[in-house]
Amino acid sequence: MLALALVAKNASRRPSEILNIDDELLALDFDMACSYRLQVFDNERRLDDFKALSMMLGGKPDGGGEDVPENFEGVRIFDAPEIPGGAQVV
Repeated sequence: MLALALVAKNASRRPSEILNIDDELLALDFDMACSYRLQVFDNERRLDDFKALSMMLGGKPDGGGEDVPENFEGVRIFDAPEIPGGAQVV
């Protein structure tokens, strides 16, 4: 089903069109199932990409990290420049 969904997407056609499904309700159901499977595949691929990036940045394979607080509270990427008068950019 995934291969058919990818072919249909690349050909800008509906999967039910490629298989010549004439019943409109059945075609809609099949197209939605193919769309769902394609979305699951895309999400899994993105998750794998984020895990690989995390590992490159020194994270753990499971995505956990004790050194990063939840919601990134208090984490600063760089020190904000000082503004004359003592205020800082936050």
